[in-house]
Amino acid sequence: MNRTTFTLLLAFYAFNAWGQSQTQNVRGTVIDKDSKFPIIGANVVLLNTDPPVGTVTDINGVFELKNVPIGRQSLKFTFIGYKEVLLNNVSVVSGKELSLNSIELEESVTALQEVVISAQNEKE
Repeated sequence: MNRTTFTLLLAFYAFNAWGQSQTQNVRGTVIDKDSKFPIIGANVVLLNTDPPVGTVTDINGVFELKNVPIGRQSLKFTFIGYKEVLLNNVSVVSGKELSLNSIELEESVTALQEVVISAQNEKE
């Protein structure tokens, strides 16, 4: 291979790699704030993406988001009966997977009004 062909191939590969968007994986664990037990099925969503990127936690409360764009990102963690958690300006860098361990969700207590049940006994 002559020098000109090598230079053209090198330039082609460099341009091709430069033109692709860089991404990284984000993984972590979601747990209950008080009991420290894993939360199964919690929603993890990467905000401000089109199409939306999200996943749910597994039986151990572990999640993995793949192909997250490099840069400052915002993540939202939700589960029914818990207050949502927002992580803003999370730094996703190339070359190292981001690990978010022990994202703690706090139970959300909702006070409901009383329910009155009454019955009448018919004597017929």
